Amino acid sequence: MMDQTKIEWTDFTVNAWEGCQKVGPGCDHCYAEARDNRFTGGKHWGPGAPRRKVKSGKPKLRRINRNAPTFFEHYGRWPRVFCSSLSDVFDNAAPKEWRIEFLNEISLATNTCIQLLTKRVGNVFQMVPPLWATQWPSHVGLMITVVNQAEADRDIPKLLELKARLGIPWVGLSIEPMLAPIDLTEVRTWRECNIPEYGGAGHEHLPCLQGSSGGVDWVICGGESGHNARPMHPDWARSLRDQCAAAKTSFHFKQWGEWGPCDGPMNGDIEAGILIDNHGQLLAGRGPGITPDIIKKVGKKAAGRLLDGRIHDGMIT
Repeated sequence: MMDQTKIEWTDFTVNAWEGCQKVGPGCDHCYAEARDNRFTGGKHWGPGAPRRKVKSGKPKLRRINRNAPTFFEHYGRWPRVFCSSLSDVFDNAAPKEWRIEFLNEISLATNTCIQLLTKRVGNVFQMVPPLWATQWPSHVGLMITVVNQAEADRDIPKLLELKARLGIPWVGLSIEPMLAPIDLTEVRTWRECNIPEYGGAGHEHLPCLQGSSGGVDWVICGGESGHNARPMHPDWARSLRDQCAAAKTSFHFKQWGEWGPCDGPMNGDIEAGILIDNHGQLLAGRGPGITPDIIKKVGKKAAGRLLDGRIHDGMIT
């Protein structure tokens, strides 16, 4: 098989093109933009920048699909393929013909488990092929990125509406980088239903976390990496873990990022680490009503991915 990616929640990455544009705070320190700056001077990033077609993308996906039976024999499952790690399939600025070509290739890759990730969930319905609107491919799941409560409140109901409307087999959240606490139990969506006490048709107010019964099926959580990485409070990750456990939703803790929890007291030594409260604010010390954690910038590798001493490797495919 081809070299596999180091991304913990997938096996392979495939890109039909490279380039994108920032659409939210989670994009501030985008690794794909940094990569584009390094190799092309940033020619494919930002408003009006042309995207660069990746000629090897389609052949790579075909090879993964063709070799999938061998992968299955070795791992006991079909390969997970993340599309697209250096772009967004539902990017308005990408040529329409590139997207159609790529989604048609994805339709044919039936020996894989496709993981479509987008920050533009509002574009999905009008950009998928007409056949997908009536028969969504059973090997394709849809994920969105949300990094704070405002994005969760805005975009998760759209994702769940698409799941119900198009019959998407599973949907997920990539909460990376996690920049603020997120209470998924507060995110609600409406579902049309029959309510006898109201004389027939009506709506039901549903939580977004419901295991596989119409809600979010998978949550990925991770801190930010890179030189200018912003810290993630440990309680944010713990809360997501506990919310998912209560709803029987798969939870994957990808990484702490550059900042990781420190063991033991800091004794006021600010050089050893920083204090961060559960709203993400850096503190000079402790105070009434504040429950800070001590975290330290140690680098992604040293920080690791243990959450309270455990690896959380929940998967949906």
